[in-house]
Amino acid sequence: KGIYMHAGGVHLAPTLQVLKQKGLLVPPTDPKHVFVVSNDGIPQEFEAIRKGDIDATVSQPADLYAKYAMFYAKAAIDGKTFKPGPTDHDSTIIQLPNGLEDQLPAPLVTKDNVDDKALWGNQVK
Repeated sequence: KGIYMHAGGVHLAPTLQVLKQKGLLVPPTDPKHVFVVSNDGIPQEFEAIRKGDIDATVSQPADLYAKYAMFYAKAAIDGKTFKPGPTDHDSTIIQLPNGLEDQLPAPLVTKDNVDDKALWGNQVK
């Protein structure tokens, strides 16, 4: 049994509320446990991981998305172009049907690495 939330900011609280109401918000060692994985990496998800309410999230690096959006906007203004392949910032540019995409690293966060200070969700005040 499992739940995947594509947006923890929207779905975290109501999902946990329903699991609690149904008696399913229990530790992973309990056979009734429903594994919950989200996809944002926001501070609220990190706290839920620490409490044992969810099992993991994919940390979408919002800080890097903003940084490289500005980088590519300035590069476009300056007439620079890019091609698929590795970048100088630990990512890979891929070709999509409608253009290029810089696939920035989005690590899986679990109880084992939730306190990593490098994760953007741990840098938000």
